[in-house]
Amino acid sequence: MQKKSSVRKRAAALIILISFLASACGHVSGGSVSSLEIETDGTVRASSVESFDKDYYDADELEAEIRQAVETYNEKAGEERVYLDSSEVKNQTAKVVMFYKNAEDYAVFNSVTLWNGKLADAVYGGTVDRSLQVKDVSDSEGDLTTVGNVLDGKGKNDSLLILEEPLLVKVPGRIVCCSTGVTVNQDGTARVGSADDSGTLNTAAYIIYR
Repeated sequence: MQKKSSVRKRAAALIILISFLASACGHVSGGSVSSLEIETDGTVRASSVESFDKDYYDADELEAEIRQAVETYNEKAGEERVYLDSSEVKNQTAKVVMFYKNAEDYAVFNSVTLWNGKLADAVYGGTVDRSLQVKDVSDSEGDLTTVGNVLDGKGKNDSLLILEEPLLVKVPGRIVCCSTGVTVNQDGTARVGSADDSGTLNTAAYIIYR
């Protein structure tokens, strides 16, 4: 009973920490870190990469727990909005690849914050405070501007991603602004938080892209 309970807790932890595991060219690279990718159609690719080093952990039971959670979610939604692509345990590391129909499904399934949409909708619709503190990571092209390091929501065609997990992130466009605590890499991906962070961040991170 204790072992099964421990496996269930591990499965829950993996679901919460799900991020994209790179398995194909053109996607986020580095399968040894938790990461997440937003596709051009709004689909979310995600995978968790987590230690699985206890003797009583069972890979088959882990996968069964996740599949049950996915089945329950889809039954409630009335359609397949989340599915498990693969689950692997190798060298005492578990990697779980998931797909979500959109950011809202990811957020609800994992009980975390993930919002992806138009910057103007978020700013003027009240999703974020217009005084959002950001840092400019690009040139000043386009109509998105920051005044005194404060967001001026004029970039009607720009998109905004809000999340609260320490992940490697790839968005379908060029990152032009981000909040403090987000590092934009040379390959266009972004590191939210640090590699040492776990769980959820104290403050939600913002990535603006076009």
